[in-house]
Amino acid sequence: MKKLSKYSSGKQSGFTLVELIIVIVIIGILSAVAVIKMANVTDAANKSANKAVLGMVKSAWSAAYAVTKVTPTAASVIAQTGDPVCTGTGPLLCPVAWLSGTQAAGNLSITIADFTLPNTIACTTHDDCD
Repeated sequence: MKKLSKYSSGKQSGFTLVELIIVIVIIGILSAVAVIKMANVTDAANKSANKAVLGMVKSAWSAAYAVTKVTPTAASVIAQTGDPVCTGTGPLLCPVAWLSGTQAAGNLSITIADFTLPNTIACTTHDDCD
């Protein structure tokens, strides 16, 4: 009897079930590590965005002081922030994309303990900006 193809032989070739399972397990482990790393990158990026808003408020305080040469009020600091629009008089509330612990959009609460000192400007919740 003739062979059906000059390439076919009596021996089958391919991967065994054990080899396929090992490859699937390795891919699963690598993807689990990647997902964990991506979650940490997202948290760090969101905290950086919050720090940027805090820096914007500090810059707005400095700009308001430079314009008037007197200690700025909450209203003058808010006027200098521009975008995003912050509100409030005690703690300033600024819209942000993420707040620590909530994983949701909200208002970053920024306190100014002493309006005469720009270094007293900080996030109300330490985890939001640290």
